[in-house]
Amino acid sequence: MKKPVFFIFFLFLNLLYAQQEQNIIITYSEYYNTRSDFAWEHQLIVEGANALFIEQIEKDKPAEERTYNEDGSFSLRFNYTGGIPKFVYYNNKQKTIFFRKIVGGEMVLVKDKLETIDWLITDETRTISSFLCNKAIGKFRGRTYQAWFTTAIPINYGPWKLQGLPGLVLEATDNDGFYHVAATTFQFNDQKIMLHDELLKDVKWEKAIEFEKFLKLNKTSAEMSFKKLQASMPRGTKLEMSDEKVPELELFDE
Repeated sequence: MKKPVFFIFFLFLNLLYAQQEQNIIITYSEYYNTRSDFAWEHQLIVEGANALFIEQIEKDKPAEERTYNEDGSFSLRFNYTGGIPKFVYYNNKQKTIFFRKIVGGEMVLVKDKLETIDWLITDETRTISSFLCNKAIGKFRGRTYQAWFTTAIPINYGPWKLQGLPGLVLEATDNDGFYHVAATTFQFNDQKIMLHDELLKDVKWEKAIEFEKFLKLNKTSAEMSFKKLQASMPRGTKLEMSDEKVPELELFDE
């Protein structure tokens, strides 16, 4: 995998942290080690105390992508491109995370708690671009992560739900080699850009389901997706549901 390239605007750093509002946009490349081997581009948008980690929509991508296996079976990945994409939104005032995820072929909005990750900050350091980073190890919902963060950007957010360190997370992997994410570009802005309001204006927050309900839906999501796919196929088509468990980033049964 190519090493991330950083575009750093040093002239804005001092001005940025002299302001009460911290407005930063960080682009991350996110990779999952699955059969399909898809890489995704996401953005972390920090405005003041709140942060939004949002999936970048690629309009030219097909609505679904299939990976065919030698035995004739295939895996299917849906690309949600309508309306608001998948995201993780940190509402610092409410100490709450809202996230959107496809469950059973449908996009759902979930209200989650801001969970404390018990990070162990090690003495190991590494320079990523020009930033001196420290290595931290933490366990979160069934996986153990190694995260590289820099106190040069004193923001306690990072990609996805990896937060709570005394600096911005620039890169992270899990110990199983399933997940890898790395920052690629930065934009600093000392103006109120109000991107959160623009990107989230159509979200119906009152329709968010509680996390416990999401867990129940998530357990039956594979069966729900299979029934939806089966209903869309021509009459007479025979489909068999695989017993193989789809790998998840969050292992709720652990």
